[in-house]
Formats: sequence, structure tokens, C-alpha cells
Amino acid sequence: MAKFEVGVSAVIFDDQNRILLTHRRDIDLWDLPGGGMDAGELPTEAVAREAKEETGLKVEVERLLIVGVAPEQLLGFVYLCRPTGGKMTTTDESDDVHFFAPNDLPAMLPPRKRAIIETVYQTPPGILYRHVTQPQGRQWYTEEMKKR
Repeated sequence: MAKFEVGVSAVIFDDQNRILLTHRRDIDLWDLPGGGMDAGELPTEAVAREAKEETGLKVEVERLLIVGVAPEQLLGFVYLCRPTGGKMTTTDESDDVHFFAPNDLPAMLPPRKRAIIETVYQTPPGILYRHVTQPQGRQWYTEEMKKR
């Protein structure tokens, strides 16, 4: 039987329809707030926890946007979330937190996350199920650094 790692990501927009990204402390990458699930945690609980840990914001999950399966046995859930409290700030996991317009996304955004963002801006409401083919962030970062 195949075992999957389960990950979650939060899509958070501001009132100007810009998307919230975090810059990771451990590697020079921008990312959607998110991460892995803890044992016994629901995906919706995990995404709210991860958003708080990485952005300082308390969020409410509005709805599921994307379910993706990646070749490295990763099952991912992407949720649309709405801030309900807290204060946007850097954390132990992120050294920058910033809203970006869809046409002004940072260069150091892995293709997998860029594809998610492009999808949420272009896809009409509904849940999208997809096979993920882009590399994970750390793999993409390593390949990009080899090119320089």
C-alpha cells in the first residue's frame, strides 16, 4: 500500500486581490503559507495552524480549492482562507511576509507554487483535482543554484 505525505497550503488574498506569500528562513524561496499535517490533525486544522505559524495571522478556511498528487507520494490540499485576527509579521519560519499582485510574483517562487497561484487566479470556483508535475521547492532551488 502506498503511503503519502500530506501537505496543506493557504491562499490568502488582501482587498486588492493580491496573494500572501512568505519568504522562508531556511532557504531563499517564497512560498504559500503551509506545510505538513501533524498526526491526528484535519487538513483544515493544519492549514490554519501553518498560516498562523508562518504569517502571524489567524485564518478561517473558506473552502477547498485544489487537491493535488505529486510523484514523490505527496498529497496536497490548497485552501482559500480569510484572515480573522492576529497581526501579519515575520516568524520563526518566515523572514518576510508580503502580498503580491499576480503579475508581480517574486522570481524565487518554485514552479509548483507558481502553478497553484496561476490556477487560483484563472480557474472558476470549484474544486480542482490535478496531477502535479513541477519539482518541489527545495529541488527547484538546488537546480537553479547549479545554473548560476
